[in-house]
Amino acid sequence: MKKTAITFGLLSGLIIIIYSAAVFIHFGDFAKMTSQDLSKVEMLGYLRYLILLLTIVFAIRYFKKQAGDAVTFKPLFLAGLYTAFIVALLVGLMEATYMLINPDFMEQYGELVTNRMKEQGASAAALAEHQKEMDNFKWMANPAAMGIFYFLETAVIGTVISLIVALIARTKKMQPVMA
Repeated sequence: MKKTAITFGLLSGLIIIIYSAAVFIHFGDFAKMTSQDLSKVEMLGYLRYLILLLTIVFAIRYFKKQAGDAVTFKPLFLAGLYTAFIVALLVGLMEATYMLINPDFMEQYGELVTNRMKEQGASAAALAEHQKEMDNFKWMANPAAMGIFYFLETAVIGTVISLIVALIARTKKMQPVMA
């Protein structure tokens, strides 16, 4: 189970890191992005969760195939959970590293969202509310806080996915029929 989790977790984490780096290289510096670019980057950013979902599905299926068809819920869930935690660790490290490289990210992101809201005709009250929300998230400008946040977010999502996939994939042991 651990070998499966390590293999799938590292592979998935590396795919997410390479994918994220490619997106940022393609779109460039956040300070120079348009609001349309931001929308595309946000949409592409959600792809990491699809990668996480597929990784957990493949890890659990692979583990079930290796363990035999009569495997129960707990080992399947743990295989998915361990995989999710490895991916979460790599995602958290990636986000913390990005914040170290681009310490102005939160301000740049806030400005881009504000510009997008203005383009869409947001009211002064909506813009003020957005500014208030951005002020509440200033703690995320700290690289360690950003890394921990994304580790926890990915771990929670991965745990839920592991739970669902393990429930679907489990095999009930056959009870002897009493005659």
